[in-house]
Amino acid sequence: MLEDLGGRSPTFLVAEKKDQDIHEVLDDINQHLEKLGFSARLFPDDPWILQLIPDPRYQWPSPRFIIAMWLFSLITTIYAAEKWMNSGRPDGGWFVNNASLDAMIGYSMPIFFTLILASFIQKSMASKNGVHLPHLFPIPGPAMLWWPFGMIGFASLPRSDARLWPDRSSMGKTALSAPLVMVLSGMILIFLGLALTPELVSLDSTPFILDLPFLANIIAILSEGERLLLLKTTWAHPFTRAGMTLTFFGWIALLPIPTLPGGRILIARMGIPEARSGSSQVMLLLVVLLFAFLFEAFSEWNMWVPIVALCASLLITKGSDPTLPIVLDDFKGLPEKDHRRLGIILFMIFMFALPSQLPFSEDNLWDEEISFSFEDDILEIKDGWYNQTVIISNPSFIEQSWEIEYYKGSYGDSNLTMVDCSSGTKDSNISCNGVIEPLSTIEIEFNFEWLEDWNTASFDLIWKTNHGFFTNKVVPDLKIYPVGMWSFNGDYDDPKVCLNVKVNSKNNTIALDSPPQYTSWKDVDSDGNLSVAKGENELCLNGLSGDNMNSISQEIFTIDNHSFVAGYMAENYISMPDSGIILDSQELL
Repeated sequence: MLEDLGGRSPTFLVAEKKDQDIHEVLDDINQHLEKLGFSARLFPDDPWILQLIPDPRYQWPSPRFIIAMWLFSLITTIYAAEKWMNSGRPDGGWFVNNASLDAMIGYSMPIFFTLILASFIQKSMASKNGVHLPHLFPIPGPAMLWWPFGMIGFASLPRSDARLWPDRSSMGKTALSAPLVMVLSGMILIFLGLALTPELVSLDSTPFILDLPFLANIIAILSEGERLLLLKTTWAHPFTRAGMTLTFFGWIALLPIPTLPGGRILIARMGIPEARSGSSQVMLLLVVLLFAFLFEAFSEWNMWVPIVALCASLLITKGSDPTLPIVLDDFKGLPEKDHRRLGIILFMIFMFALPSQLPFSEDNLWDEEISFSFEDDILEIKDGWYNQTVIISNPSFIEQSWEIEYYKGSYGDSNLTMVDCSSGTKDSNISCNGVIEPLSTIEIEFNFEWLEDWNTASFDLIWKTNHGFFTNKVVPDLKIYPVGMWSFNGDYDDPKVCLNVKVNSKNNTIALDSPPQYTSWKDVDSDGNLSVAKGENELCLNGLSGDNMNSISQEIFTIDNHSFVAGYMAENYISMPDSGIILDSQELL
């Protein structure tokens, strides 16, 4: 000791003796002062300043307060788990039939057991370094849509920042212990829960869907597949939800924010002067703002908004405070081995346990209706066959029933030779029904044989389903073919029927054979050719006065040496009084 500097706390100017290390001497001094209720803190000067600090007293809360926090947290976590499981549980529950007991066993107890384990490990590590730390306890919180955990986080009283830490190494390793246990335990619970989650659970309300942390999500996709993972995270086992909560809180705790364990790790790696410098705090604040933009905390209200607000306020109010945490030998530095280990572990946790932008979300399309579509909207009759594949898709998270029936088809003879109902049931020669699983697609195949020796005009296949009627077109395998039916103009003085002709080639004309009896082609030249353009063109037949020309539907006509038959359509007009008419069993049109 060179000089007594006085002050409110005994302070001395000291120097180390030859062949002695001042940091080792400080450890010996503190072991001696421990019995007296004091600790010595070392500051750099010319050469060193030694300050005696009385050990903190009366910092410990009442046991009733700690018990109350555990009890309230038990209630709020049970309520949160019940809300999560409200959309659907397996028959008989996950563990028991009672929902509250099921929530406590599957969600609250794993979280509390992990928190107790992390607390004992942290307390044990601190005790090895001569620091008496309190146990951790949960902080109860509301179970809202944007904060569905049932707890705000975990803490200890007195705060770890207010305890006297011998050096940076002991503080950093102790601060890392509890969040590391939570993250690792959370990952184990996530995978255990996914393994226990069935592939199908009936839902009856909007579910909470999980989005797993980065590493868990990658492994789960590789092992389960994207579809099955999405289903399992929709009605996830309570273990998975508990694991998500633990991993999330463990990751947040390691953020380099003052008063959080991550803030103490930052000081352990950088030292108080550098960590509390203005440049470091500005950099951290910019990182928080960047983090807020990436997670869209400024675009809408979500769970990241209070987290970003809390981090920013702690950085602004406590970021430049050099008095906390209290490290007795801050200038001893951190051993290179510990510095490297802390850095690697932090990097791995930040990367592999990185939460998604929305770890929890509601999907209001969970019961969206199934859809029917066709593999080919336009079928071609090739070598006397045409086949249709009906695709049934279920975009929802529930099983849905389906029905499909071949309702109506061609003008002419055809035969439905084969129906492949996939996973459904064939209940007749023309129909299928069944149940489709969530987020899945099935294909129903219908094979038709064309039995006529002439070509048909383009027609619609009509399909009847439990979600309405659907149609698709069937056309001949030709470059030029008629479309639809002959349409009568309704004029008996100058009767005429017309038909559209589809031209898919560059032909300027088409050759027409002799017209049916008592009719004549319109707008043809002397050689019987009709000028056409690519696309749809009109082909018309003129009839005799007074003829409604309905017999045309039985007539075969030839276009470019290909024979065709088309149906007949005439519009009937009915006079209707202004007051309307009533159609019932007494009056029928």
